[in-house]
Amino acid sequence: MQTIELDYAPYEYQSNIHSSDQRYKLIVGGRRVGKSKMALMELIKHCLEVPKAYAWWVAPTINMAREIRLGRV
Repeated sequence: MQTIELDYAPYEYQSNIHSSDQRYKLIVGGRRVGKSKMALMELIKHCLEVPKAYAWWVAPTINMAREIRLGRV
């Protein structure tokens, strides 16, 4: 099995979301508190746990997509 290491140390509230077994999770917070990164980690976790999983990571505007691509999120 291949090991993947990510440079991610979740805050306490993020850890609570990650450890939740609820099917749907609501992430609410102000700007730049880590919502997108936390959601991305959840997406990666899902893809690693579910064989042949499909996933989409989208943004509502092209500028937001560019920020994500450039690591400004």
